[in-house]
Amino acid sequence: MKNTLIASAIVAAVVALVVGFVLPRQTAQTVQNLGSLVGPDIPSPYLRWGGVAVYNAAASLKQGSTTPCALQSPNATSTLEAGGINFTVASSTAITVVAAQSATAFATTTLINSKSITGQGMLIAASTTLSSLEQTNRIFAPNTWLVFSETGGITAGDAGTGFVPKGRCQAVWVAYPTL
Repeated sequence: MKNTLIASAIVAAVVALVVGFVLPRQTAQTVQNLGSLVGPDIPSPYLRWGGVAVYNAAASLKQGSTTPCALQSPNATSTLEAGGINFTVASSTAITVVAAQSATAFATTTLINSKSITGQGMLIAASTTLSSLEQTNRIFAPNTWLVFSETGGITAGDAGTGFVPKGRCQAVWVAYPTL
């Protein structure tokens, strides 16, 4: 009887070892999503840290229009930190570029800046050298528009002749948290 009990214990131990090695073990797997990016491009139009959000917008110029660019401000009261339009097609004809804000796209109601240029870009940047008009009109209500219009080079619908704008426009707004 004693031998049978020892033999049964040895068989049970061998079976337990075999089953332990043969059957797959369940292991805990931790999946952590870090939110990292694969390359240098950030698909979001804004970055937020410390409660301050920086919004960016850019677009290609619309041809055959006296308002070749309109960019919508963020859904928050924000300050235009920089805005500009760059013409990549040179023109010997001077044009007047107007930067303004408006409640709708492709209308210029609140003047920010106006400049006569010949084939180069126009930039509005935050600095202490801005005119009082530029300093005052850089505050944007939620979802309003930064509109660049031009006169002197083309007329509306004149896509085949005159100065047909090519290039890009861009803007950077900062939205500060409400206290």
